[in-house]
Amino acid sequence: MSKLRQLVNEGRWRGNIYVFLAWSLLLMMGLYSVCRIIFYLFNQDFFTGMSLARFGKIMLGGFRFDLSAILYLNSLFILLLIIPFSFRFRNGYQSVVRYIFIVLNAIGLAANMADTMYYPYTLRRTTLSVLDQFKNEKNGWGLAFSFLADYWYAVVCWIVLVAIMILIFRRIKIQGPQISNRLFFYCGGTVSMVLIVGLVVAGMRGGFGESTRPITLSNAAQYATNPKDANLVLNTPFAVMRTARTPVISRVDYFSSDEEAAKVFTPVHMPRDSSIFIKKNVVVIILESFSKEFFGVYNQASSDPSYKGHTPFLDSLIGQSLAFRHSFANGRKSIDAMPSVICSIPSIEVPYVLSHYSGNKVNSLAGLLRDKGYYTAFFHGAPNGSMGFQAFANSCGFHDYFGKDEYNHDEDYDGIWGIWDHKFLQFYADKMNSFQQPFYTNFFSVSSHHPYNLPEEFQGKFKEGVLPIIKQ
Repeated sequence: MSKLRQLVNEGRWRGNIYVFLAWSLLLMMGLYSVCRIIFYLFNQDFFTGMSLARFGKIMLGGFRFDLSAILYLNSLFILLLIIPFSFRFRNGYQSVVRYIFIVLNAIGLAANMADTMYYPYTLRRTTLSVLDQFKNEKNGWGLAFSFLADYWYAVVCWIVLVAIMILIFRRIKIQGPQISNRLFFYCGGTVSMVLIVGLVVAGMRGGFGESTRPITLSNAAQYATNPKDANLVLNTPFAVMRTARTPVISRVDYFSSDEEAAKVFTPVHMPRDSSIFIKKNVVVIILESFSKEFFGVYNQASSDPSYKGHTPFLDSLIGQSLAFRHSFANGRKSIDAMPSVICSIPSIEVPYVLSHYSGNKVNSLAGLLRDKGYYTAFFHGAPNGSMGFQAFANSCGFHDYFGKDEYNHDEDYDGIWGIWDHKFLQFYADKMNSFQQPFYTNFFSVSSHHPYNLPEEFQGKFKEGVLPIIKQ
């Protein structure tokens, strides 16, 4: 403590290499926020009705994506600073590290400024697919110089941003090593490196939770009041890096016109019995990891008459409901379910929410019924933001999202995926009883996940089968 107090009193903490790293990253966070403001100012005609509260929500949401992009872009810079060796403090080494920081972040700022000018033509953040659009251009360099001349004011903005970055960055100093004891130096450096790597990975992913997937373009919708706002929440380096390994869904034309396709099949059908829309409540339940093989009623007739099944209640409902024995799978993963069930967008090569098109405006049951005067709500017992469901629910037009945060009883948390389904379903039912009608609600279960644990009160109460999931 006395050594730390001495460092603080002498002001040497300001030259600490980890403080240097933090200030460098904060500098870029600030400049990315400036880029977002510039992006809006140049394209404000596309974001009509902007209010201070709406823009504040965009800026706050943007921090999450800026942090992820900056950490990705500066991963080499961070690594070179945190390796626990004394040569980090040599002047030549620090010069190389500073050069790497300036070059990489100048490229990131250039991507943001270029997209500021390119947005009116695409109405979306540029992804790596832009390379496919220009790969057949034989006069690529000529086009590049033409763009620079036409948008000279964007070049000026970029130069000013880079100049500000360099000016401030040079004022951030490193002094050291500040610990003379070699044992403490190497042990402390190793511990610090491990901690920083953990924080960097969490920042890149967008959170610490086990159920949190690395954030992608579709997560920006969580902070969007209007679907177009997602493009303001995002930044271009993030959009490029997060789609670098995502397959691009190529457009395929099987028919020469919509009229020719309609002769074979059309998805548009007009009801014959009535033209009056009856506003009944609509409830859609999506069951995680359920399969036809679990149902007794389906398997008794098709394969084994003695098959008992593992869903007796659902079997009883099928006997008095409109049910279908045969169906087409429109996705294989949890993240495929929402676009498939709610928006009729199947998984094609890559899940829709991970694709380059995840920021597009979609038609959904929630949006269509909302236009009819319905109150709409989505329920998912996982930690809010998990799987990107909250963001996609927002882009689908749901009024409200209810997750683990709204449930607010962590004693019913399974420790990994979310609130136990049997608890969250009661919450779901109670909430629906309080909603103004008509309403449309969507429930997505969570409990039927590996490691297939059961609450204590249900241990040993259900028969098991060849698969661990069957006991659930």
